[in-house]
Amino acid sequence: MHKRVDFKNLQSVESFLLDMLSQYVELTSVTLEPRSSEVFLYDRAVSSYREGSSEESLGLFAKLVLMEPLSFDYWMGMASSLHQSKNYIKALSCYAIVALLDAEDPSPHFHAAQIFLQQGNELEFSKAVELAYARATLNATYTPWLEKIMDLKDLFYRKGKRVYAG
Repeated sequence: MHKRVDFKNLQSVESFLLDMLSQYVELTSVTLEPRSSEVFLYDRAVSSYREGSSEESLGLFAKLVLMEPLSFDYWMGMASSLHQSKNYIKALSCYAIVALLDAEDPSPHFHAAQIFLQQGNELEFSKAVELAYARATLNATYTPWLEKIMDLKDLFYRKGKRVYAG
């Protein structure tokens, strides 16, 4: 059971995020790099992810999260690495953190919907895809996500399912 988090208190939020991070990697095995290497680590983490090396990218994103526990990009990198490695439960937890860090961005809900679709979880898929859709319509910045969301809904329909979406 998670402790109650006071989201108005930055220290409480950072503590919560570090507790969550400790569920994914052994923090004692993570050596922190100087802040000047943050950009290098991020570039390396993204490259590792793109090359399909989810274990390496996960370790690098874990270091980055330790350096910046409130970074949307670093948590999204962890979530994506876990998703890539088919560690769906942990990926969903990270996507939930990403959604907390930016309540307007549809991407964490979209990726959660992908996982639920793959798992055949119709109810959770419907919830996640609706959240993604709602967020994508709130801000013109996220309009490009609408096509991806509709494609995901179509895929769900093609599998013989029904999605109750707008």
